[in-house]
Amino acid sequence: MIIVRSPLRISLGGGGTDLASYYRDHEGFLIAAAIDKYVYVSLIKPFQPGIYLKYSEIEHVDAVDQVRHRIVREALKLFPGVAEQIEITTLADIPAGTGLGNYTRVELLSQTTEEEVPAEVVAEVTADVAADTAEDEDDTVAEAG
Repeated sequence: MIIVRSPLRISLGGGGTDLASYYRDHEGFLIAAAIDKYVYVSLIKPFQPGIYLKYSEIEHVDAVDQVRHRIVREALKLFPGVAEQIEITTLADIPAGTGLGNYTRVELLSQTTEEEVPAEVVAEVTADVAADTAEDEDDTVAEAG
C-alpha cells in the first residue's frame, strides 16, 4: 500500500490565462499557492483484477478506457502495467467541488515505478495531463509541494 498526502492549492487571478489556448498567443498570469489543507490518496493492489476508484463517486471497471474520472483515466494511461489491477482511494480535508486543485494521483502512480521519479517530472506530467484533459488550473504548485 502506498499513501500520499499533497497540499491543496488556490489560484488567484489569471481568469483562464493559464490555458495553453490562451498563453500560446498572449501572455498569461497566475498567482497560486499551496495551503494547509490536504488531499490523501492511497493505492493498493486489490485481490480481484480490475480498476477500483473511490473518490466523490465509486467506480469499478475492467479497462482504463472505461474510467469516467478523466484525470485518473489519463494518468493511468501513463502507467499501463499498474492499471490492470489497482484500487485508488481519494480523501480530502475539504469537500469536493470547492475549486481547490490537486493532482496527487499522478504523484502516487509515479511511486509504483522501479525508478525514483523527481518532483519536477511529476509536476510536468501533471501539467500535461491537466492540459490534455482541458483543466484550467495551475497544478504545478500542488504537485511540487
